[in-house]
Amino acid sequence: MDNSALNHIYYCSDGGICENIQESDKYKRKDDKCYNLYNKLLDSLNDEQKEDFKNFYDIRLELEYEAGYVRFKEGVKFGMRLAAECLI
Repeated sequence: MDNSALNHIYYCSDGGICENIQESDKYKRKDDKCYNLYNKLLDSLNDEQKEDFKNFYDIRLELEYEAGYVRFKEGVKFGMRLAAECLI
């Protein structure tokens, strides 16, 4: 990870702004459902399938995280361009 300001904000390097972020009840309910379903599925698999499922799930999370980061960076860049354009 480089030392850019966007990385600092996105990854909450020092915890600064992240301490103010509150998860909504809707998010918490969905996260709980996802976690429960994940465990239910794991319990129904044999050891080899469990390993494959865990790997699949981890890779999927990494892809979602990366896509979120790319959208965040592009959104900030667009916002900066829009702000600059409004000043002209």
